This record gives sequence, structure tokens and C-alpha cells, in this order.
Amino acid sequence: MIGYLQNLSNVKLALWCYLIWYCLIVARYFDSTISIWLSALGLSFFVGVVNYLNLVSGGAKPDFWQAARCYIAPFCVSSYSAVVKGKGFLLVFPPSVSENLLGATIIGGFCFAVLLTRRLRKPEP
Repeated sequence: MIGYLQNLSNVKLALWCYLIWYCLIVARYFDSTISIWLSALGLSFFVGVVNYLNLVSGGAKPDFWQAARCYIAPFCVSSYSAVVKGKGFLLVFPPSVSENLLGATIIGGFCFAVLLTRRLRKPEP
């Protein structure tokens, strides 16, 4: 785990931060209505195919996680939108200051852990 965090690129760090935020909000505002999740799956399939075709059209050979992100991102966006609808969110932020602080603290802690492991990395000869 430490080795993974030490070598985590800034782009992947940002993606992890997005995922943490998504999980926190969806866990807090979870809605078990099946149509929300089926719609999100349907959208993720159609948008994911377009994203994937766009990725490979330039000759790229994506690895598993690059290809998976083509489908995961639209799923997260559509399910997030459905779960927070009518809950008083401002953009992507919940109306409660404490929820925003909790999310910022967890994401900040994660970023701090990544930076700390990078500092502990042994210098290359």
C-alpha cells in the first residue's frame, strides 16, 4: 500500500479524491430506488462506449483501469445527480457545513498520507 501511494501520480490522486467524495455523499444520501441505479447503469453503458471509442480512436491501447474509467465516470455522475436531487446541494456540495468539513477532512487526510509517503521514499541512486 505504501509503495502504491508513493508512486501515485497527481492525476490518479485527483481521481481517488473524486471517488472518496462520491462514496461519502452516496453513503449519506443513499436511495434504494432501483430505477436510479438501472438508469445510471444504462447511461454508463452508452456514454462509456462513446468514451472508450474516443480513447482508442487515436490508436491508444488502454489498460484495464483506463477502459473501466470510461464506464465508471458516467455511472458515478448520473447516480450522484439522482441521489442528491432535491436535497439542497449547491453544485456538488451538500447544504450541511459539517458534511462538507467531513469530506474535506477525509480527502485532506488522504492527500496528506500520499504526500507523507512520497517524502519517505528512498532517493534513487
